[in-house]
Amino acid sequence: MVYVGKRLLALVVLLIGISILVFLMLQLIPGSPVTALLGQSATNPAAVARLNAELGLNKSLPVQFWLWLKGVLHGNLGYSYQNQQPVSALIGQNLPSTLELAGAGLLISIVGGIVLGAVAAVRRDTATDSVSMGIAMTLVALPSFWLGLILILLFAVVLPWFPVVGGTSLRGLVLPALTLGLGLLGITGRFVRSSLLEAMHSSHVVAARAKGLNSRTVFLKHIARNAVLPVITVIGLQVGALLSGTVLVEVVFSRPGIGRLLVQSILSKDYATVQATVLIIAAFYAITNLVVDLLYPLLDPRIGGT
Repeated sequence: MVYVGKRLLALVVLLIGISILVFLMLQLIPGSPVTALLGQSATNPAAVARLNAELGLNKSLPVQFWLWLKGVLHGNLGYSYQNQQPVSALIGQNLPSTLELAGAGLLISIVGGIVLGAVAAVRRDTATDSVSMGIAMTLVALPSFWLGLILILLFAVVLPWFPVVGGTSLRGLVLPALTLGLGLLGITGRFVRSSLLEAMHSSHVVAARAKGLNSRTVFLKHIARNAVLPVITVIGLQVGALLSGTVLVEVVFSRPGIGRLLVQSILSKDYATVQATVLIIAAFYAITNLVVDLLYPLLDPRIGGT
């Protein structure tokens, strides 16, 4: 319970820090959001003063932050004047598509990475190991936007198997998910290989083999169990990369989602939507890492006692 309490307290402090940074980030952007919203009407002092009052921009910075934070805690993320609807409604419309894409990309990363890393570890210092790690390094090095364009060219234009852009069906999810997951697959594969190799040479594994246990039992009960902790850490970190990676992938494939919404909001200077989107991505990343931390004592009871 002490371990859980420390992690929950750290999460609260982290979320407060994130909210401050997100709020201050947009305050540093040159120009005024009122000018961007009013356009040609920004030359009217009365209109500028009225909108400043509506947005609370005529108050001091600490008061603005408190009002914004209080609204966030009550589920009020602001109002999008560009889209003429509450920001929470915009997020609710786009978040499911992003979670679907991120979940599919994470599944590809985990399953493919575990298979690639396990094969490389079992076949260490062989041609299979070299080829597997060569594939992993290639996938890590490829920029996601370039990989997405290549996949579109090959499997949507040359071979018209999948929709080119904008597909929201299961077939339309395949290419974006591959674009998002393949790069992280390479990272997962490398960590799985190194974790398995380290576990294979640990003293308790050597002792288990000396007792005459069969290879399958040794691998499942002694090697895989001890190798899983570093891999879970990497997977937790990848969630943040997946959510941030959806920004490029959703734009390339013209998919709905908060990544594409973020880009559109930045271009249209819809500051309330930008704030809310960045806050949600950062908070989701922090909560995911809390879940990973809470899994540690379940997998290794010694951690909970520290």
